[in-house]
Amino acid sequence: MKDELSQELRERGTAEVVNGKVCQVTQALDETADTAKFLIFGQLQERKTIPIDEACSKCGFWKGRFKNEELCQERQARDARARGFHQVMCPEQFQGEK
Repeated sequence: MKDELSQELRERGTAEVVNGKVCQVTQALDETADTAKFLIFGQLQERKTIPIDEACSKCGFWKGRFKNEELCQERQARDARARGFHQVMCPEQFQGEK
């Protein structure tokens, strides 16, 4: 279970496990309709973003983890809000450097 959690956190790129404690490493600073600025591991990132529906159409992350896409979106949105995001719901929305 611990290894599964560590793997999922690495895949998401939003937290790390340090001495058995989960540490959030991503914090939103600014968002527009097509970009997001955020800190990750204390370093400023600015990336292009796509709408959640477009990201979900390209992603199968939810399969085997959630009953359907909507439940995945709800979970991802809750996690995103905890990091200060309002428009970005999922890491799959990030499309590279601005």
